[in-house]
Amino acid sequence: AVALPELLQEVITLLSSLSIDKEIDLLCVINPAVPTWITGDRLRLRQVLINLVSNALKFTSSGQVVLRAEVEGEHPELLHLRVEDTGIGIAESRLQEIFHPFVQADTTISRSHGGTGLGLSITDNLSKLMGGRVWAESQPGVGSVFHVVLPLRRLEPPPLVSLPESDQPSPPAQTDVLQILLVEDTEDNQWLFAAYLKKSPHRLTIAGNGLEAISHIHSTTFDLVFMDIQMPGMNGYEATRQIRQWEQQKGLPPVTIVALTAQAYEEDEQNCRKCGCDAYLTKPLKKQKLLETIQNMTATIVARKQAVVPPLSL
Repeated sequence: AVALPELLQEVITLLSSLSIDKEIDLLCVINPAVPTWITGDRLRLRQVLINLVSNALKFTSSGQVVLRAEVEGEHPELLHLRVEDTGIGIAESRLQEIFHPFVQADTTISRSHGGTGLGLSITDNLSKLMGGRVWAESQPGVGSVFHVVLPLRRLEPPPLVSLPESDQPSPPAQTDVLQILLVEDTEDNQWLFAAYLKKSPHRLTIAGNGLEAISHIHSTTFDLVFMDIQMPGMNGYEATRQIRQWEQQKGLPPVTIVALTAQAYEEDEQNCRKCGCDAYLTKPLKKQKLLETIQNMTATIVARKQAVVPPLSL
């Protein structure tokens, strides 16, 4: 079950700091015909919306970004989501290509706005997995509208459940302040990760690729590294192997490394551990899971800080 208005508002809240920083209005408009509860894959839908809204914010320097939810008038069985922006726009000849991996609407965009062009490809794939489709309309210098149409499966609101007082969840334990390095090439995921940790005490550093991550490791002491595996150039496997080799050469305790991967097969987990990762999380990543992972890794981190590793004999 998905509480649709709540999910839409969650996306707006997560990305509101970005709109505030750029002085852009970020709005959510929900048509009254849209049901409150639907059946669907909440994680996939959430990732699609985050990708599209963060992409709109990235390429908009003034004006507004609007997330709209509607029910198709002639097709009440379809949910129509739109993300409208007043950004730089896209040439009509490039509208189909932007959904291909590593394709930017213009060769200068990656230099001026960042990102590798994977977000829209992932959005296209996720939309298809949910039985829908995504497309874009745009005019250079005016703005863009990204459309997502999905099957609408209405659902009656679930009954409210009151937990006995003794079963109420206890507040999370206080976590030590950690120095965290995120290695992630996709800017959308960088923003999302930073938003998740915004109210935490932890200090976050972001590396955009494997080589940059190794440079950070050589110059700064980190408690925890979240390593994206699928990156162009030096991937997460190779970056982790080089970090582990450098630690052994210097006689340093190993930093705790958690792999981030879109794959969830047993072989992928084995590959992550073979290269030196301590654990792995699958994308899309939820805030609660991230914070739980940080909390659970604290004991390992403290133990490793106290360890002494003899340097390699070269």
